[in-house]
Amino acid sequence: MPSALHVVDSSSATDEAPSIAAAAMTLAELAARATVPLERLIGPILHPTVTLLHAPPGAGKTILAHEIALAVATGQSELATAPLPGWLCGPPRGVAIIDGELPLDELKRRLASTERGRRAEIHLLANMELKVSQDKLIDLSQPDQRAELTTWLLAIRPKIGLVILDNLTALTSARYDEDSATGQREINQWQAELRQLGISVLLVHHDNKSGSQRGSSAREAICDLTIQLARQLAEPIYLAAFDVIFRKARFLQAAPKNFSAKLVAGRWQFAGAESGLLSRLLVHMAATEEWDWRAIAQDLGISKPYVYLLHRRAVTAGLWAPEWGRPRRRRKSEPTRLPERT
Repeated sequence: MPSALHVVDSSSATDEAPSIAAAAMTLAELAARATVPLERLIGPILHPTVTLLHAPPGAGKTILAHEIALAVATGQSELATAPLPGWLCGPPRGVAIIDGELPLDELKRRLASTERGRRAEIHLLANMELKVSQDKLIDLSQPDQRAELTTWLLAIRPKIGLVILDNLTALTSARYDEDSATGQREINQWQAELRQLGISVLLVHHDNKSGSQRGSSAREAICDLTIQLARQLAEPIYLAAFDVIFRKARFLQAAPKNFSAKLVAGRWQFAGAESGLLSRLLVHMAATEEWDWRAIAQDLGISKPYVYLLHRRAVTAGLWAPEWGRPRRRRKSEPTRLPERT
């Protein structure tokens, strides 16, 4: 996936940080500067970049994050087995997973079920292991711990190309206020430093009740790609079934396509996102039998125009039950007539 944007190669940097004046350059100097082009990591995720993956609890965030980890580490993507979405991989890169909540036995079981014969060398750092061995938990809001994690990532061989932080709430203490932009900006700066060092970041986070990522909007400022998962309510709660919706995408020549994914018996199944959302709309209406676009938008995690678009598709396909009612049509406002002068 070629890109015209380049990042500055930090391998030639000196030990002493340059002053602001020394770091400034002209366009001609930038054109002559040796830079490193962005490369494909997997699908629309380029390297090195920062990606935010957010979803409601139980939607399948960790399962998708583990699939991405195994694909990047082996260069073999299960997500590329179907025409949609066709998430091809770049060359294999080292991967580190920093897990904040899963017990080791569950982490082992999930990774083994996702591996499916792919021999991957993934480095793990689990909060549960730290709690047992050192009575210490990871807190990304603390500068000393972020520095310690950076040192560890740079020391791991083979060189780490992707670090997955799963998830922000579990990897921060009660002292961290996720609604505060100040604390988030410090974590943003750390992610930007990792990106500059050639390490891509996948930050896993939770949704709020309105369907957006929880907490400060400053969290998305550093992100190059934002992915939201919307759970498919018609599927059993134990099954990983979700719609993948892209909220933000930098550096790509074409917008990535939303899609639906479901993990059945260890194998991924894909469909267009609209068909998945349409099914969820019908489930919602069957349960409520009352048209309320605000409730639908919140339930499905979509915008108002998308709600009306899905309604038209359901009516056209003959799927809209008469007892569900229909949205009121907007009346075209007549032009205001000025009073005639006497």
